[in-house]
Amino acid sequence: MASDLLQLEDCLEDSPQTRALIGVYEKDSDILLQYAQELHIMCRRVTSAQLELTNATQDLADKLRDFQSVKFVVGNQDEVIGSTLTQLVTNIDEISSYNAVLQAQLSESMDYHTSQFLNKDLNEYLRLKASFATSDKLHEEAVAKLARISKKKHNEKSSQEATDQLYASRKSFHNTSMLYCSCLNTLQNKKKIGLLRPVISFLQSQIAFFRMGSEVSKVELEQVLGKLSSDLSQLEKETDETRELYVEKMDKLDANSTRSYIPDPPASMNFPDLPVDRARTQISSYLFYRSRGTILSQWHRCYFFTQGGNLMMQSKTELAGQLFMDLDGCNVNFVDVDDRKHAFQVMSSDGRHSVILQAESKHKCEEWIATIRNIAAGLYLHDNPRQAAIKALKAQGPPDDNLSSSQSNLELVPGIPGQMVTPEDQKTSDEQQHSSSFESKHESLRPSMFERLKMAATSFMAPEEKPQRESRSNSTSNVNEPSESSFDAKIDQTEPILFDLPSPVSETKELPKDDSTNQTASEPTHPTAASDTNQPRHNPFTSEQPAVIDTDEAAFKAMFVVRFLGCRRVGEDAHLDSSIAETICHVMAARAYHKMFRMNELHLAISDCAVRLVDPATQFNRESFPASSVLRAKTLADNPRLLGFIVKQVNTSQLMCYTFESNADGDDVCCAINTARVMEQSKIEHEENSKQRQIENDLEAQSRMIAASETKPPEAETQEEVDSKESGDAA
Repeated sequence: MASDLLQLEDCLEDSPQTRALIGVYEKDSDILLQYAQELHIMCRRVTSAQLELTNATQDLADKLRDFQSVKFVVGNQDEVIGSTLTQLVTNIDEISSYNAVLQAQLSESMDYHTSQFLNKDLNEYLRLKASFATSDKLHEEAVAKLARISKKKHNEKSSQEATDQLYASRKSFHNTSMLYCSCLNTLQNKKKIGLLRPVISFLQSQIAFFRMGSEVSKVELEQVLGKLSSDLSQLEKETDETRELYVEKMDKLDANSTRSYIPDPPASMNFPDLPVDRARTQISSYLFYRSRGTILSQWHRCYFFTQGGNLMMQSKTELAGQLFMDLDGCNVNFVDVDDRKHAFQVMSSDGRHSVILQAESKHKCEEWIATIRNIAAGLYLHDNPRQAAIKALKAQGPPDDNLSSSQSNLELVPGIPGQMVTPEDQKTSDEQQHSSSFESKHESLRPSMFERLKMAATSFMAPEEKPQRESRSNSTSNVNEPSESSFDAKIDQTEPILFDLPSPVSETKELPKDDSTNQTASEPTHPTAASDTNQPRHNPFTSEQPAVIDTDEAAFKAMFVVRFLGCRRVGEDAHLDSSIAETICHVMAARAYHKMFRMNELHLAISDCAVRLVDPATQFNRESFPASSVLRAKTLADNPRLLGFIVKQVNTSQLMCYTFESNADGDDVCCAINTARVMEQSKIEHEENSKQRQIENDLEAQSRMIAASETKPPEAETQEEVDSKESGDAA
């Protein structure tokens, strides 16, 4: 079997050279498709009618002779196929002289194999070809969308959506590309099977029918056809084994390429940073380059690579690269332009030519800058360029990328002359000025005195419940809260974790009584959680408390956009603050372990009656708790956007900790929950005081009536007394 020309390892990079090689295989497959379709037509003619059997057989022989004139682009095994067909055509000419009815046998053999080759193999090629073009288009759109994300006006939701879209599109493109390349490689082997097997089946059918005819039924021909048939069966078996190896290899490449699907993963994914190779003198990848338009600047994505001291550019449709810029003695630095991330500028040694490029990740950007600096220093001219680059790096000392990056990314703040601010500070300011669309839509639900209520709730809280906004970096003041290193702790093996809430149901719809139906299909099984199928076990995630619905008469309402991380049960005697922090750390570690990076977005509706988790699509309650059942709400010290609250279930008295990631400040969410608790507690106390005053008023009224009856003077008999006396006399 010839060596494969399409390597699956090159599918992820998708270089122009790989595209050119794929185009060659596509052209060859199109020619094979056309030839197979024509061959299939000829085979159908053989099996269509008895009267045309001889003519159809002769046309088939002629078409097989034309194989020598067909010029396949790849030409992998054309000589073997051509020589074999040349030997077989003479026998087909002999069979065409006999007029026999072979329709039933030919339909079950020859017509079947040609149909299988077209409908299964070649149709799979056409389907994968269309899927490859579609996934390539979606991948380009996802890359462009992620590149257009503003660096100053950072929106976590938009960034997360763009990252998820790029992850899905790049993964889909990688898998489709590997399937497509393996199909093209396999099609070269199946070309021999698809073309020779119908011919052999035809000859075997003819020999079986004319076994008594000595002119056709030759022993030598039967032996040759039998050997060819066995060889083709062996080749088909080897092709299937090769296909299985391709599938295993694709699975391994897909598993090892998870980090490459996401250029800059969010901090919530807890992915390790890729090391930057600063000793390179050659590099290649896709970059965006900036060109000046008529009014605005335009960005184009092309494949760039270094060749010696030159920067080369090549598009996907080109077969070879072209010189883009000379890198000898050039200068390269980070640059802040058009609100684009990971941008850098390369300027020629004479200062006349410059270009602005953008990488898709911070890792790629730093590697490109380091490589261009090595090329500009002439390190590629050494006999061992990498060793020379390593020596130069040791002589320069450790690089201070943070300093150079921060100095080059400084911007002037409008309205404050001379003051400098980094894009990170500007991003924080933009986040405070721009809320999510949902929060803007429901701003009317927040009372105008929200800040006063917030201060009132903070004053009613215990000292340990007050949000610690100052000195979050001081780890000694929060001895019960874990630091950043706690995210690397082992996953808790005592309690299972629920990563998704039950499906949204209507608030008026009764929940089924069977607890087993309340478990969602998306609930993962913890690898360390023991289970016993013989013993019934209570589901800790089933909400057994009655649903509480907010009314329009609620004195306090607030809504926040959150993403549900997970929940688990905590001990009744556990410390509430430390339990919330530990639950957040365990949930994040479990998500990283199971590679569950997608989180469901919910609307946290808070009122003085209840705390509800509302599905944004259906506006149904996913969970609902009375405000009084929320015992504690607290944020994580290392990340104020991560928060959790502990709820005490009404019927079971179990404690459940729910963890979230909020778009807004987590302290505001916790303070709103505490405000609702305080107001509900005040309402309960007010109702109890009203009942007590009513009882006191009733007792006082009864005392006055008793006192008045005791001091009442004797009066004339009432009508009732007179009637009672008369009735007694009558008796």
